[in-house]
Amino acid sequence: MATALNDQISTDFIITATKNQEQWKALNITEGQASYAQERIWFDKQVKSNNGNDERVIYNMPCVYQIQRGQISVERIQSALNLIIAKHSILRTSLKYDQETQYLKQSVNEKPVYSFEISTIENDKKLNEIIEDEKTSDKYFNLEQGQVFRCHLIRRQHDNNDFLIENDLIIFNFYHCINDESSLEIFLQDFKLAYMTDQPQTDHTAFKYIDYSQYERQLDTSKAKEYWTKLLDGYNQDKQLSLPCDYKQLDQQIQQHQTGHCSSTEIQLNRELIKQMLDYSQKMNITMFQLCLSCYYLLLFKLTQEHDLCTGSINDNRDGSELSSMIGTNTLPYRFQLDPYHAFDQLVQQVKQLCVNIAEFAYLPYGDLIQPHEKPWSLLLPYIQILFVFQNFHIEEDIDFGDGISLSRLRNNTDVMRTTKFDLAFKINYIPIKTCLQYTLEYSVDLFKHSTIERILQRFQQLVEQLFNSSFNKQTQPVYELSLILPFERQLLYELNQTHVDYGPEQLKCIHHLFVDRTLAYSQKVSVVLDQQSLTYSELLYYVQLVSIQLIQVYNVKPQQIICQCLERSIEMAIGILSILTCGAVYAPLNPQDPTARLHSLLQDTHSNYVLIHQATREKIPIMGNIDFIDIVHLTRSNTSLLDEDLFLMSSIRTNAEQSAYAIFTSGSTGFPKAVKISLPCYILDDYLQLIPIKQSGELFIDGSGLFLGYLNRPDLTEQVLIDIPCVKHKCYKTGDLCRLDENGLIHFIGRKDFQV
Repeated sequence: MATALNDQISTDFIITATKNQEQWKALNITEGQASYAQERIWFDKQVKSNNGNDERVIYNMPCVYQIQRGQISVERIQSALNLIIAKHSILRTSLKYDQETQYLKQSVNEKPVYSFEISTIENDKKLNEIIEDEKTSDKYFNLEQGQVFRCHLIRRQHDNNDFLIENDLIIFNFYHCINDESSLEIFLQDFKLAYMTDQPQTDHTAFKYIDYSQYERQLDTSKAKEYWTKLLDGYNQDKQLSLPCDYKQLDQQIQQHQTGHCSSTEIQLNRELIKQMLDYSQKMNITMFQLCLSCYYLLLFKLTQEHDLCTGSINDNRDGSELSSMIGTNTLPYRFQLDPYHAFDQLVQQVKQLCVNIAEFAYLPYGDLIQPHEKPWSLLLPYIQILFVFQNFHIEEDIDFGDGISLSRLRNNTDVMRTTKFDLAFKINYIPIKTCLQYTLEYSVDLFKHSTIERILQRFQQLVEQLFNSSFNKQTQPVYELSLILPFERQLLYELNQTHVDYGPEQLKCIHHLFVDRTLAYSQKVSVVLDQQSLTYSELLYYVQLVSIQLIQVYNVKPQQIICQCLERSIEMAIGILSILTCGAVYAPLNPQDPTARLHSLLQDTHSNYVLIHQATREKIPIMGNIDFIDIVHLTRSNTSLLDEDLFLMSSIRTNAEQSAYAIFTSGSTGFPKAVKISLPCYILDDYLQLIPIKQSGELFIDGSGLFLGYLNRPDLTEQVLIDIPCVKHKCYKTGDLCRLDENGLIHFIGRKDFQV
């Protein structure tokens, strides 16, 4: 395809092996192969049309201005537009697929082919309908004819046909393949100058977009391909970030069935905060783009808990003087691997280097970058699920023509359901002369609720304020310590974890002490029932004391010694549990239904010297030389008399609620049982033990009375799961459960970190 173009390219236009050509000469051509960006948009449009997806009209870019003061001439508006279109050939360029050469061809029309319309409205409802139509209709643009721009003047019921007056409106509408926000700034500058001077601006020797389109195809891209291959190596092009979506994210192959509708919300930072950001950027020798991108990566990391991040960003390829006033755009993936342990100062320098490298190799077209990986069914941009756009407005968005005439841009003026191909698009408008930073977050309504997006913007604002308005040390503190928790969430988490109860010495008792209290109150009431058998509280207490004194005196059982019990379901099971606790020992249940090998393993783990059994369960456990098997039925039928000194001995055993009461066995993900000693506020944390905001998933940690004391004889496992977390006095249990907290304080279980069932 390139061969067919070579004959048209001037011999004066020499492309060297490097991109940094000092002077690029105009080719003076009116036809040539389309740019890579134009091809991408054109083919994407064809795919959508063939799929019959009429709702996904995503390339209309209307810009609405209102007359603030004075009156503006309709005739001079038309004259100014003609001058601009004569200057910028891209505004009269058609795109048509050439069957003979089998490539998409762009042709520059000699005369303007834009549409110019004037409407009169009676109310704002009609205005909203017009703007909605401008945003969503595909009838206004015809790429094959070169109709890629239109102007719509709107009057509010007056008879002045020659002028627009206060509150009237102008809509400049562009097709996206020829315009972006950077291009809009160029357009507005030219429109203001052309309207005020009414002088031709056309320079036939100037470098045009069609020239650039041919230039990019002649470059030696080997170094650029090498750079991009290295940058994107190992990154899954179809990866979807774990964004806090309200609705399920679909597989990329079926995302074409989503509506594509989007909405947006915005915030504006205060001037003092912006000034601090500017001071910091000057100190670190970075641009505001690089600083804001660094903050954006931090936001993504905190939202998703992912380190390997990739966002699309707009590159306008205007780094040469010949291109500085040219309209055109390119989208590139900015992959950044964030190290949470680095300080913010380190992070911004790394982002700066990334931006410098991408700027050097941005001339590689996105189509070339993704060509080996692109799927024929994909309507999305590989590698780019989210977008970051930084627009540096060197002029105000309001247009002041002098002589008391000014226009003001209207934003978000309707509730029109726009469309997008990105899950999130983070757009920053920076207006230096106003010291203004405006953040707009555009989002897919297929994935997010408006309230969620508003909260994300609030989190971003809080993140920036922490960095520049607080005591956070950007030189030394790791960035994972930054928090996205909003004030109302802190209050919710505080209230959720207000589980503290002051039991006092009279209430904080052990189980067997509470049992004695209950016996004193209800001695003749039934305490335990099994089929036709039953015991009153006083009868149960008698048997418990009888068994306990024998364990102490005959078997020399000591406090906190582990005593196993392997019994079938029986009244003796209850007697055995309470007897072991009365001795101050630790109760460890064994299931007689378990295989012999498992029981043998459990006994070895506990290092227990005693097992309470029935005669029927004795055969279940292998003979082990250091273990005494005690028939609990035999103990309950003993002729031993309970003396006063026996009761005194049992009451003198010191136990408290902080000691181990029992040991149970958990199988875990390995299938091998581990004994756990049981001695609750809840926290959902990230991998760095920082609190997770509402609706984000993290690991559940448990604190409070009754928390288990650790794995029996496994200090290595105990150290892994009983850990210290910031601002909590006690050790907390790391459950391995993935959960999220909702706005009502409910914890939703999502799954396991270790795939344990």
